This record gives sequence, structure tokens and C-alpha cells, in this order.
Amino acid sequence: MNALIKLSNVLNKKGSQETQTVRTLYQVMEKVGGYEQLMNLTFSSLNEIIKCMEHFAKEESKAMKKK
Repeated sequence: MNALIKLSNVLNKKGSQETQTVRTLYQVMEKVGGYEQLMNLTFSSLNEIIKCMEHFAKEESKAMKKK
């Protein structure tokens, strides 16, 4: 049960809604190769993947604004 609470805290760190949480998990599953690989990730790995995805999304957004 502690693992579920920790996962919930990682995913909802910014007060995101359930829809955003599902989208984030879906994107992570795409990056790591599916549900099974997602479930094998440590929380720190999941957190780092989410941070990287956010970073690249910001960079892409900045690039689009410059055009």
C-alpha cells in the first residue's frame, strides 16, 4: 500500500487531475515500452522520466513560440 501512496504522490505532485495523471502514465508507457516496463520502474526513475518529458515539452513550446 505504501508503494501506491508514493506513486500517487509522484504523479500528483502539481495537483494534477486524474485525466492528467492518466496522460502522464500513458506517455511514460510509450517511452519505456509498455505497462510491464512501467511497473518495473523505481519511483526515482519514473520521476526522472517525467521531469525529462516536461523539460522537452517546455523546449518544444519555446521553439514554437519563436517561429
